[in-house]
Amino acid sequence: MTMAETMDLLRSLRAGMMPWPEYERRVADGQLVDPGQGPVMRAFEAAHPEHPMTGRNRTRRAEAANGLRDAARERTEPFPPATLEVIHACLLDCCAAVRSSLALALFQAGDESSVSPLTELLRLESSADMPGRSNTVRRCARAALGRCATRGEIHSQPGRPTLLSLGRDVDLAAGLDDLAKEHRLHHVQSHTATDLIGLPAVVQVVDPAVCRADEWATFRSYLEDLVAVVPDLPPESMAPDETPLLLLNCPASDDGMVAGLAKPEGTVFRFGANATDTILHLLSQALADCHGTGMEPVTREMIRGALDVLQR
Repeated sequence: MTMAETMDLLRSLRAGMMPWPEYERRVADGQLVDPGQGPVMRAFEAAHPEHPMTGRNRTRRAEAANGLRDAARERTEPFPPATLEVIHACLLDCCAAVRSSLALALFQAGDESSVSPLTELLRLESSADMPGRSNTVRRCARAALGRCATRGEIHSQPGRPTLLSLGRDVDLAAGLDDLAKEHRLHHVQSHTATDLIGLPAVVQVVDPAVCRADEWATFRSYLEDLVAVVPDLPPESMAPDETPLLLLNCPASDDGMVAGLAKPEGTVFRFGANATDTILHLLSQALADCHGTGMEPVTREMIRGALDVLQR
């Protein structure tokens, strides 16, 4: 997308935008007419042409938000600061469809500066006394918040084993968030394959297609070094990486980037396209089996064993 096209979208996004809390306050005070649910009638639009929720005004902003969401999916880096500034300013739009698309745009191309506006959006979407809340927006905002937070320094959480994911599927990210909360894990949404080396985890969920080639090559070399035969050292000194690795978009018939990974048998689990529900179900079952009736922390060995049994 060209800079001119981006600027057009940003202008449309701001046209007639009203922050959600202000909109609800004005409706409650009688300063603004509430069009109600469903399609906005032509008579209402004719009587209130500047209303932020008329079909014309709302559609213009929603289409601009959709355009930014689609542009974000094509990016490998965050939006420029000037673009993010406008998205952040419009994130609390009174239209839920706009909020949803902008949250998805930040999931794909936000950065550390997006954490504060996303936190405020999530707070409002979780507030019981806020009219117009949306479960879809809440899930998107939560996933985006987790991914934007890891654009900066990643902090571990003592007592909570790490579930590491690397991908661009917002439904999978939101589902992993739910599993992490349920099973007392720390879900980290990574942006680089080198975190597979430097960030200890009990399970890794990775889409190799979103990894930079050089970073994936570094990860492969790391695995190979772990099992390399070193002169004068006994074989038992070798310590392969036994972290369960779930690979997205990697059917067994297509080796691609994952051929010859130096991982022990029973530690790599491959899934084809559109496997989000399957992966979440499998992990949910494995984590439930790991916990059983006890309260001990989940370990990679427990997850690996449970996954191996479930996939047989």
